Amino acid sequence: MTSTSIVTERLQYIKCAINEKKLTQKILSDFIEQSADALILVRNNSSKAAGLVEKFKLIATTLTGMKSTSIDLRAFINDKLAGLLGKYKCGVTTNIEGDTVHIEGYPELLLNALDQLVDNSVHHGFSQRSDNQINITIDVKEGWVTITYEDNGVGIENDQLSQIFTPFYTSGIQDGNLGIGLNIVYNSIAVLMGGEVSAQPTVQGAKFVMEFSQVIKETE
Repeated sequence: MTSTSIVTERLQYIKCAINEKKLTQKILSDFIEQSADALILVRNNSSKAAGLVEKFKLIATTLTGMKSTSIDLRAFINDKLAGLLGKYKCGVTTNIEGDTVHIEGYPELLLNALDQLVDNSVHHGFSQRSDNQINITIDVKEGWVTITYEDNGVGIENDQLSQIFTPFYTSGIQDGNLGIGLNIVYNSIAVLMGGEVSAQPTVQGAKFVMEFSQVIKETE
């Protein structure tokens, strides 16, 4: 808002200079330089605002308009994980192990959760490493699916584990983090899929466990 106000004010000044035939090359050059800087600031902050809107949309996600679909869970994760990591410049080695299982449910919700976990690993976990790795294990027992997601990043302090899914809780507010990514994970898995999600202590890196029914029905 400040940038647009400055550009508007300078445009009025330029208009007056033209009308009064006082426009000089220096005045015009200064205006172009100031406007260019202001537009860069507007563009960057508009992108940040758009990103926040998208995250808030994910928090407010409902099952309305979603179709229940049967998917091969391991193949789905393998395919989508490559696409999610493609958004980032850092190299990450991935390993997916466990049972081959079909689930009936809403893959968009699982994709939302994976997207946020990957984003958390890249921006928080891998900030101080180069040998980045993500391991995912799938297990199914008596109709209950467990996905264990682990990275080898800097990890999460044990005293933060119980609060990590709370909206706006973050240890990186100085880096522009708002602490809503992991709440999207909770909202997708625990609220909409009727499952459970937890952050667990581990020797190295971060460890998240997501559990949900092999057949997910729409909740009331």
